[in-house]
Amino acid sequence: MISNIFVGTNNDVLINIYLTPGAHKSCINGLIQTIDNKVYIKISVNGKPIANQANKELICIISKYFKLPKSNIEIIKGSKSRYKQIRLKNYNICDIPQNVINELIK
Repeated sequence: MISNIFVGTNNDVLINIYLTPGAHKSCINGLIQTIDNKVYIKISVNGKPIANQANKELICIISKYFKLPKSNIEIIKGSKSRYKQIRLKNYNICDIPQNVINELIK
């Protein structure tokens, strides 16, 4: 299932995210798979889905885990949905830190 999470395109990596806003703690909570077999990284954030707070916090978490500047992270689909697609600009799939992989498979 891990191989279905990250999709490399040119100099970018695409990631599907399932976001849970309003959580007690901001963190990666593993993986979920939908009925149509799409795999999403489940992430909880403390921010509310008001005035883009949850999306901003999501970008901060992605930046921290993937060691990437916030300016290189873009929500390309689902900005007003729990199901999102994120683009990591100028990022190689081989650069994904091992701690991120460990968080996903635990």
